[in-house]
Amino acid sequence: ETVVPCTQLHMDRFWGSTCKGCSKRAKAKLFAYRAATATIGIPTAAAAATAVAAVGLSSAAVVAATPAVVCGSMAAVYEPVRRLRKKSTNPFREHMGDGCLLVAAGLEAACGDSD
Repeated sequence: ETVVPCTQLHMDRFWGSTCKGCSKRAKAKLFAYRAATATIGIPTAAAAATAVAAVGLSSAAVVAATPAVVCGSMAAVYEPVRRLRKKSTNPFREHMGDGCLLVAAGLEAACGDSD
């Protein structure tokens, strides 16, 4: 036992802790900290994670759509030329899906197995 009870809230863990022979003041601080963390900290972290996910998804959509938009108009313009030249493929049409492939490769790199 200590001579004077400890009045400090110790932040050695996420939820905080108090000493073995702590005072009522330290227990009140611990209760207030845990209540504030549960009501403010956790929902704030969840909202931040949701915002990050939304930004990531919108960025992925832009990356996926850009080649389709750029190559789509060029493919439409080149199509009559391709037919006149009797070519079998339209190179612009072939690369319209490259953005989706890039997003898929990024997801595989970020979320795939490391083996």
